[in-house]
Amino acid sequence: MYVQSVAERLRSNGGDNLSATDKAALEAMISADLGAEAELDVDVNGDEATIELTWDERDPFADDGMSQQSLTLNVRL
Repeated sequence: MYVQSVAERLRSNGGDNLSATDKAALEAMISADLGAEAELDVDVNGDEATIELTWDERDPFADDGMSQQSLTLNVRL
């Protein structure tokens, strides 16, 4: 859901990267839902973008009880 929202914002900006204000607002929402360690990376290269969201999730099988998860979406703008 988050990465799709970023993709739609990029498309609505005409393919321009997110403004600092937009990215900060998205990161605040993501941190509130996925934790303070969640990270959003957006790389716009011409008419394509790579959006990566990384967060820590509880994992009863991991040694420290947590495991890092990530989702990457490549989109055309």
